[in-house]
Amino acid sequence: MSMENHASALPLTVPLHHAYCAVGEAARIAPRIKEFFEREFGFAARGNPDFWHGEYATFGIGEARLLKEAAGQKAFGDGKKLFIISCGSMTKEAQNALLKTLEEPAPDTYFFLLLPSASGLLTTLRSRLFLITLAVEKALDSSSFTRAFLVARPPRRLALLAEKFGALDDEARSREEMRAFFHSLERVLAAAPRDAEVARALLEVLLCARYGLGRSPSQKILSEHLALTLPTVM
Repeated sequence: MSMENHASALPLTVPLHHAYCAVGEAARIAPRIKEFFEREFGFAARGNPDFWHGEYATFGIGEARLLKEAAGQKAFGDGKKLFIISCGSMTKEAQNALLKTLEEPAPDTYFFLLLPSASGLLTTLRSRLFLITLAVEKALDSSSFTRAFLVARPPRRLALLAEKFGALDDEARSREEMRAFFHSLERVLAAAPRDAEVARALLEVLLCARYGLGRSPSQKILSEHLALTLPTVM
């Protein structure tokens, strides 16, 4: 299930699905989730032991186990529990562990996974999530950069990457921006007229996006690999 939202408000309605994946900037999305719960249910996040928000560059198996343990505890308040997970990426092990947590959700327990891109999600986990895309304007802006990257020769591509990502000194932010770039590459290539070169380029991007789910992926190395190996796509 999915929904693309062009407005500032979250497209949430009561009754809620038990698990969501919201694609976009976590710093903008998390406050909207909290505002929705306070408005609709009188559920205040501040000082509430039934509210949990974890922020990670990479969400790993250790974090997934802690989340499962927290989700299994009895609620302190009226029964509702809210979990928000903001991360740049998730390892495959963590996704499989989270899948088990979501297979038998406790009543009135809600999970929101905030990611810069859903392209790296396992199919099994994605099927359990209601997908919301809140990065429409940003995606449109990034498409022009992505197209410029694809039509350029390798030396120019490396220069473009340095100009766009070289100044990012925050690890989590850098991962988020690079994930969004991979997602933009995937989207632009998927919409291009299909031929052998485009198909090969799309496969290479998908492989890099999946490889980026590892424990310590180098986003710089992955992006430079794409800059040097992707065919020029007009």
